[in-house]
Amino acid sequence: MQDLWNNAYRITNSYNIMQIERNLDKASPIQRMEYINSAKENMIALQNNNPLVYNLLIMFSGVDTIISQHGAQNIDTEYNVYYSEIFKSREDWQNTIFGVGGSAYLYITSETGLPYLYFVYVKNDNALKAAVAFVAEISVKNLDRIFEKPSDKNSVLMLHRQSGAIVNSEDQMIDEQNYIILRRDSSIRDFEYIMPILKSEYNQRLNIVKLAFVISYILCLIIVGALALLYARTNYRVMKRMDDKIKNKNALIKNDMLCRILNGVQDAKQLNPADMKEYGIELNNRYNELVIFDVFGDDKTDVDAIYDAILARLTEPAGNNVHIESARTNDTLTCIIGRTDELTTREENDCFLSRICEGVRQDYGCELYCAVSAAVENVDGLSSEYKQTIEIFN
Repeated sequence: MQDLWNNAYRITNSYNIMQIERNLDKASPIQRMEYINSAKENMIALQNNNPLVYNLLIMFSGVDTIISQHGAQNIDTEYNVYYSEIFKSREDWQNTIFGVGGSAYLYITSETGLPYLYFVYVKNDNALKAAVAFVAEISVKNLDRIFEKPSDKNSVLMLHRQSGAIVNSEDQMIDEQNYIILRRDSSIRDFEYIMPILKSEYNQRLNIVKLAFVISYILCLIIVGALALLYARTNYRVMKRMDDKIKNKNALIKNDMLCRILNGVQDAKQLNPADMKEYGIELNNRYNELVIFDVFGDDKTDVDAIYDAILARLTEPAGNNVHIESARTNDTLTCIIGRTDELTTREENDCFLSRICEGVRQDYGCELYCAVSAAVENVDGLSSEYKQTIEIFN
């Protein structure tokens, strides 16, 4: 529609229109025909390029001739054929058109109730005290089609002026108590777009949007949660493997250090306290004794599981004053039982160890033997006691 204003300005200020306005009576028949045909061609081109334009007209104040895309017509003939049902008289028609200052859109309802929309551009020539009017009848049906009116019956897309005049081919009363009115400013002068939607229809659509939003939000949470869980589990597996490797390595180092102490290769007093703390070795108890276990079974015997069960049974009744270190030496399990108070009697120890051996025999169906060393103070004599005690199994 902005194109209408540009073309109206261009056509009304063209050479041929200015000649018709000023010299039509003085021009020869050939010149008159040349001026009229040139203006006619310009209007036909505009009508072909703009789907909104239904009919074009150029009017001159004080001149009985008008020009349309069909050629030159007498103003009375044009009025009687096309405008008698829209305007009360020819003078009313001319006054309405030339009464427009500059440019404007006119929305007029005929006597039969049909709506008509006109774009009017008036160029005033103060020197000649005359005016030229460019009138374009806009097809309301094409206007509806361009606006892509919704196909459902509950929504009607309309265009109206800010003064309140509705530009639409449908005569429909809008009750704002039952409708949601959506408005949007238009780039066409003083027009704006209006879309009334029934509140029930609006709420229904809004609920659909809300439901779609909730579903999308839940799906996003599920997807993000699944990705986060997958990422966490992947990282956890990697970290778990690294942690297991470190623990296994530390366990091997700890076992090697204890074996070196028991075999007399390493003096426990010369060990770095930081290394002993790092690998969890505690030999600072007042009293220490050695208990060596040996399993006799077939190839199916799970020696590692049996030794784990022995350690669990040893540590279960141990109090705060008892600390147990263990090492795998050859095929045996050597436990260093440290105490901060005096040792219990040998009979109590033998009874306790006998119950452990009997429980392992019943649970695993294998023979378990154990040997107990004499108690030593601190770590002095651990190596010699180990060598004497291990000789029992040889």
